[in-house]
Amino acid sequence: MKKLLLVIFGLMVVCSPWYTSHGQVTDTNALWTWMGGPNTATSPFVSYPPSRGTPTASAYPGTRVDAITWTDTAGKLWLFGGYYNNGNQFNDVWMYDPDIEMWTWMHGPTPTPTNGFNNAGTLGTQGVPDPANVPPARSRGAYWVDSAGKLWVFGGRGYTGTANRLADLWKYDPATNMWTWMKGTTTANQVGNYGTKGVPLATNQPGSRGYPDPTCWVDHAAGKLYMFSGYGYAKTTTLGYVDDLWEYDMSTNMWTWIGGSDLLNETGNYGTIGVAASGNLPPARANNAYWQDDAGNAWIFGGQSTAGGYFCDLWKYELATGLWTWVKGSSVAVNTNGVYGSRGIPNGANFPGSRTGSTTWVDIHGKLWLYGGYGMSGTGATLSRMNDMWRYDPVTNEWTWMYGSSAATGVAVFGTLKVPAPGNIPGGKTELGKWVDGEGNFWMLGGQGQANTATSGVRGDFWRLAPITPPVPVQPGLYTTAKPGICGAESNVTYTIPAVAGATGYEWAYTGTNVTYTTSTTAPTNSLSFAANATGGVLRVRGVNGAGNGPWRDTTITVNPLPTVTSTNTGNRSVCSGDSLLLTASG
Repeated sequence: MKKLLLVIFGLMVVCSPWYTSHGQVTDTNALWTWMGGPNTATSPFVSYPPSRGTPTASAYPGTRVDAITWTDTAGKLWLFGGYYNNGNQFNDVWMYDPDIEMWTWMHGPTPTPTNGFNNAGTLGTQGVPDPANVPPARSRGAYWVDSAGKLWVFGGRGYTGTANRLADLWKYDPATNMWTWMKGTTTANQVGNYGTKGVPLATNQPGSRGYPDPTCWVDHAAGKLYMFSGYGYAKTTTLGYVDDLWEYDMSTNMWTWIGGSDLLNETGNYGTIGVAASGNLPPARANNAYWQDDAGNAWIFGGQSTAGGYFCDLWKYELATGLWTWVKGSSVAVNTNGVYGSRGIPNGANFPGSRTGSTTWVDIHGKLWLYGGYGMSGTGATLSRMNDMWRYDPVTNEWTWMYGSSAATGVAVFGTLKVPAPGNIPGGKTELGKWVDGEGNFWMLGGQGQANTATSGVRGDFWRLAPITPPVPVQPGLYTTAKPGICGAESNVTYTIPAVAGATGYEWAYTGTNVTYTTSTTAPTNSLSFAANATGGVLRVRGVNGAGNGPWRDTTITVNPLPTVTSTNTGNRSVCSGDSLLLTASG
């Protein structure tokens, strides 16, 4: 029961009552499985079923990059939009059920190679949900999921061409399968209306942005959405990298500019590493890795800058204080090679190389995970798409290289469809669709990068990373050290069993009273201390691990009360050298 409660806590504890899935993969003992899509360098087109809303074995969203993805409260995987080669944008919605291993086309039009992409959508009436509403096709926008499980989408690369970016805000309710146009205009390349910093106003509006995309996080308790950085427009018609921070209040439908500048390509202020300060601000950037921890704090790593370089710095934004902290990494975007160290071994000197377009998630222990991206590997000066996987521990401030290659290019090893194997690994990629399901397994789809060759392209392969569940420990062997009869008030009596294979710890229980012992140990031994009034009972022990608890091993302990002694020789006695004295007692 203790392990079950731990797993539920790891999956459910977030900064809101809404469900957020956490990855169960916490070490290098996990296996990749190729679950669908092509294993070749040439990807097929999307495969729509005959009708919406019906799970179909042949249905598949297929080849796309930078789709918007999320997991619902039932652990199902959702996808909206993305793009396919040369900026052709989607605006369809798909849902994947891991239990039946099938996709369902839920909403949106059916683009094909003959009728084109870049659907202009159907706006409807602002603020009014309608089954006919469809957002314009897009990719690389900002997105959030609120405490009711509804998706919010802002901007992105738009349907009107590869150089156009949007500034409209939409909400999608999976329960009703309806979109609502909430705010903004679908006219591309809009400048921002900043207003006064810290003051919400109905006319406030972030400028169009996306491709590369901004950073997003949510304050579920306050019902607010946050957006930082990105590539697009500030207050002029000049295109560039922004460092502004915006807050959107879902209850008032108003934006507030709360941080950063209204200028482009700002160099930021790193301050002192590890120290939060009001003057700290990351340099303007886009397409960086980002996470939100269980305390609601936002973390960002890397991304691309106006100088054409890629960052390898790590930052934290504290939701409670509104302060930035430069946590780790270089303060210069110089396309730095990573330091990988030994696989699976954390080290303060380790860090991923400079990169953009990485994929992220958070595990059950609150550690931050990062997959791939485009940038610098462990050696060489060549930028490439990588398939390395990293874990960062906020407590120890250490990176660990967990999976994949430290070389410049990671080519996929597919193995057999739907068969997990130690040698399987996806190729080096960027801008993946990604999820963590209700069981804590990590999934990813498509992206730009490698399949079974080093040739890069838009992909449609579908993968799952699942932890290896160990077998439940067997019953422990007979006690090797066990004193069956005890006198009351006897202390530090040792009881030991043989070590149980696969057990990560041991649970102990005693049915008697007034006995002190440790209920959980990492070694198969325990020390018991018996009070003078202790009672006999059964001492039980079992092995435990991530799969659960094994059967108990018992031994019976009898506690004998201390005797009452009566002597027939009372009073003082004198004994001289050479004499003897007989003392008689009963009890």
